[in-house]
Amino acid sequence: KHVDENKVTEILCSYTPHTFESFIFIKTLEICGVSIVRLSSSPLPWVTYSLSGLENVVVDQLREIGKLDKDAATLRVKDYFKKLNSNYENAMPYYERKTRFSLKTLLSGTTPSHIIKNIFKSVLKEKVLKEFARYVKDISNERNYGVYFLHSQPEANSMPEAGIYYDQFQIIKKISDAMPPGLTLLVKEHPSTLTRKCDFRYRPKGFYERFCKIKNVKICPINSSTFSLIDNSKFVASISEICMTEALARSIPVISFNPVRFKNFPSNAVIDGYSASLTFLSEKLTELTKTTYSFPKNDVFWSFVNLEAFGYVNAFDEHTVPNSVSVQKIMSLNANRKAVVDFQSNYDY
Repeated sequence: KHVDENKVTEILCSYTPHTFESFIFIKTLEICGVSIVRLSSSPLPWVTYSLSGLENVVVDQLREIGKLDKDAATLRVKDYFKKLNSNYENAMPYYERKTRFSLKTLLSGTTPSHIIKNIFKSVLKEKVLKEFARYVKDISNERNYGVYFLHSQPEANSMPEAGIYYDQFQIIKKISDAMPPGLTLLVKEHPSTLTRKCDFRYRPKGFYERFCKIKNVKICPINSSTFSLIDNSKFVASISEICMTEALARSIPVISFNPVRFKNFPSNAVIDGYSASLTFLSEKLTELTKTTYSFPKNDVFWSFVNLEAFGYVNAFDEHTVPNSVSVQKIMSLNANRKAVVDFQSNYDY
């Protein structure tokens, strides 16, 4: 009624709607003919895309390809690559950094119901951790493998942006079926899953067991070194995790299940696992495992540089990589302000 009365024809979303209520609402409006524009993350922490529609199928941006300050973009990417090629402690995203257990934090709810909820969540996390531990395998002797990095859930990257692959079992099964003989797929759990927000709604009983029933799949210990896994792998796969940017910076090819995230990257460095047929994916994986494969390091670097022309640079001061929630919020606001200006200029009110 509100949409009809006010003749709403275009809506700008500051992020991909991903709660059930917001997604159903926006999707309904889209079906009814309202034009939807949304902001989405790119492979670089300081660049945000504007995308048309809720489907992650094609890049159809609100914003025209912009002018690129190539010198500034090159410097930012070089600095970021330097960080990603250092040790993992230095490169680790702020949201993955461990926080000490604190009874005060656990009991920090403002009401008795919040305190009970926090305690209940803590108990559930312990149960999930025990379930996870049952299926962990020794990977110390693995030498010929790819690695899939799980997403924590719920989040926009997995649902709705991954489409049918929000069930990550489908991704792991597809990669396993496409792998050439002699290759193992290691599955690395997202660290936040077992430290912050996991419960049986997102990691239900049997979640890890399903993976172990897939041929040539092993679950890594939670403390497995991320960069060691990446550096010794034939490929890294995920939906749209930062691990793929880390892998590319360290000259390891990736398989992405978000078709717009690495749209303009060389196809011999980034495989679109979302759109690929099983036959095509099998052929590409065979290429990656050959001794003749050569990673296109220079082309990948310039693909990262050129990302700035396709999105909004939301860096401020010296911050290109957010190191806290507050910095992340400021960077998001910067992207939103720029998108609103473009949005208004594109539509005549």
